[in-house]
Amino acid sequence: MLLMAVLFLALALGAGIIYQREGRAQSQLQAQMDDIRPVLERPAPDIAGAKAMLEQEQARISRGQAGFPGRDMSIEFSEGMEQLAASIGVRITGQDVSAGPITDEDIQFNVLTFDLTLEGDVGRLLDFISGLDSKFKTASISSASITRAGGATPKLEMRVVIYSEGNQDRAIEAIERAGISPTG
Repeated sequence: MLLMAVLFLALALGAGIIYQREGRAQSQLQAQMDDIRPVLERPAPDIAGAKAMLEQEQARISRGQAGFPGRDMSIEFSEGMEQLAASIGVRITGQDVSAGPITDEDIQFNVLTFDLTLEGDVGRLLDFISGLDSKFKTASISSASITRAGGATPKLEMRVVIYSEGNQDRAIEAIERAGISPTG
């Protein structure tokens, strides 16, 4: 019987030690739960809303990209300028094209640079310049001069830079900083 009492006492003592250790572990776990409770109590994220916002942003980027022609469309642009000149009644007598990247306000773009020489009536040459803006949305005229030697036909010499694709994310940011709507 004494042996049973000693055995019982040993088991009770062992269980008490285990219980004490478990109590400390429980306290540590309770402290960890208290630490993460604020995170768990936050409302679940709006997955559907986030997906809708992502789709909106992707559509906005696509609209922005649509405004930028592809990398090398020099033939299409050249044909477009020939058609514009013919429709206005002026003649392109010289055309040099170069392609390459430029950096504009920390945004790198691929550009096509056209050095053009045209002949025709002064009013029609000015109409050609106006027509470039409406036909080529990403065109920028970096220089232009009209000369008339004696009684010769007026001549327009100009440099047209057509912006092609670049870093669209940074381009959209720059457009928004300038207060311009990227959707037109």
